[in-house]
Amino acid sequence: MEDVFSELYKAPRELSIPLPNATITVAEPLDNSVPSLLQQADELETSANVFGAWALLNRAFDNGCVDDALLSKAIRLGNKIHKYRAVTAYAGKLFLGHRIHNADLIEASRAYAMIGDFVQSDRLLQQAFDKADNAEWHIGYAFHHEKRGALNWALMAYRLALRHSPESLSAKIGLMKIALEMKDVSLANDTWNTLSHLITDSSLSAYLKGRLVFLKDNDTRKADALLMESVKLQPWNLDAWLWLGHIRASAQLPIVAEYAYRHAWFLAFDCADTHFYLGWIYRILENNTNAIALLESAIKISPGSSAIANSLIEVYSAVGRNADAEALKANFDVQATVVKKMPSVMDSITKAVPAQSAKPLPLPETPIVLTTPTMVVNEFQNIETCLAENSQEVFAQHLDLAERLMPGPVYLQYLQTVHQWLHPKNYLEIGVETGSSLAYAKPGTKCIGIDPEPKISVEFTADTHIYPLPSDDFFKQHNLQEILGEPLEFVFIDGLHVFDQVLRDFINVERNSTKRTLVFFHDTYPICELTQRPNRNSIYWSGDPWKIVPCLKECRPDLEVITIKTHPSGLSLVLGCDPKNTVLSDNYTTIERKFSQMRYEDIEADKDKILNAIPNDWAYVRKRILANRS
Repeated sequence: MEDVFSELYKAPRELSIPLPNATITVAEPLDNSVPSLLQQADELETSANVFGAWALLNRAFDNGCVDDALLSKAIRLGNKIHKYRAVTAYAGKLFLGHRIHNADLIEASRAYAMIGDFVQSDRLLQQAFDKADNAEWHIGYAFHHEKRGALNWALMAYRLALRHSPESLSAKIGLMKIALEMKDVSLANDTWNTLSHLITDSSLSAYLKGRLVFLKDNDTRKADALLMESVKLQPWNLDAWLWLGHIRASAQLPIVAEYAYRHAWFLAFDCADTHFYLGWIYRILENNTNAIALLESAIKISPGSSAIANSLIEVYSAVGRNADAEALKANFDVQATVVKKMPSVMDSITKAVPAQSAKPLPLPETPIVLTTPTMVVNEFQNIETCLAENSQEVFAQHLDLAERLMPGPVYLQYLQTVHQWLHPKNYLEIGVETGSSLAYAKPGTKCIGIDPEPKISVEFTADTHIYPLPSDDFFKQHNLQEILGEPLEFVFIDGLHVFDQVLRDFINVERNSTKRTLVFFHDTYPICELTQRPNRNSIYWSGDPWKIVPCLKECRPDLEVITIKTHPSGLSLVLGCDPKNTVLSDNYTTIERKFSQMRYEDIEADKDKILNAIPNDWAYVRKRILANRS
């Protein structure tokens, strides 16, 4: 029976491309008992490691542990990361004869609505209504209509949900989103005022606030910053990525809009919207090959969508495929409009209302291969002359290269996971900025943040103290162990992106460490010569902290140093600190001069070996940490 479920679970309709963060691994289950598995999945989900929770359940299913509660959990997790996963988990539950709870029906309905099968979504909601007419059902009904584009119906359903449960946070959030979609500034503002103090999810709060700022003030810069904060906190936040694309498109920045839309596409390549928006932006960028591939996939997912058809007809006509354009026109009462400039997003990108009888067709069996919009990778080294006028294009290209070189979990997930796993007694962060990574510390951890110009935009749950000083001044003026009462346990160095500062920071940190201290350095895997220069010449910039790795390998062979190839610019881990070792401080001037003179071309041909680079794999990093602590 389990083998049959496994076949269902493979979701054959999905495109064969990697999910973002799909390579993340989790510790082996403590045991295969259902309570233990659910507890571990809940802990991973709570620590913002949704993909890790999914991987845990998937491993349990592969091992033959197929339980009612686990399947329900899989449906809910599937809705967060991959809608076909939720659909197939629900199908597996039906097939295996497990009890279908009302919550399962509503969650499965959300999944079917996301992939455009509104007939099945509506059928499931009717089944759920027969079991219970409550706030959860009305929220599910609202989501169904929201995805259909019937916003007035969705608005009514969220209001009915609040009648059933006036304090329902989910209903208030849904109402806020509908008000934003309908451009109802008054309703959105009023709802936000009743909602903002209730939201504990910092990513969701930044997302909603960013959209409200865009709606009220049309402040694209501030809205963009808030949405970037949202996706940094939760990289799988599909809505935030999509709206990041919308806002950048409205600001006439199609290249960086493409970057955001592509992230959304990777997260939900079974969703018509993600294909549509990414195809639309490629049309703006005059990359018709990509535009056609994506829009054709979008129309297969949602064959009743006139908006998608309209865009596809336009591209067919532009490339001379008039027969295909006429054939598609015959099925839709639409007229293609040539896009001559970047239009206002909400005027030109309209959500389609697929026909009620339409059913999604299978996605193509072969993956879509996206080509680089403007420049090719080997031109990165020669872009200084066009940097000023093409900075957004260059930035997007650098981000694209970084993704190719460092696929998988972003560096922030490692910090989150260490806090969740080790729950350290103390934590030091050099280079705090907004405080988003410092906020990962849990209650019970004493935190010190050092930054000459902190711009704190988050709330801390741990005992946290920010020192607005350069790190050199902090270590001259303060005794760190007196402040903490004990040596350092966990450190993240992300201050000035220059080698000499990173070296001094490590010297000061090691004096306050033990053999068990974990020291992470950010920005230690350079992607090209331009972006690693000590003097900034590009928007994407890592500087030369990477030099700390060959420096420690040569001068301190007693230390273990590894570099994790994690997006966007690498993360190095140093194990085995020795507070009594003074080699670096005693020879600082000689060491600093020697390694500051290193050039990127000195390591380019053998970069991974010189930087002790390892794959983006938490399981391996965890083993190294455990070995150091044994």
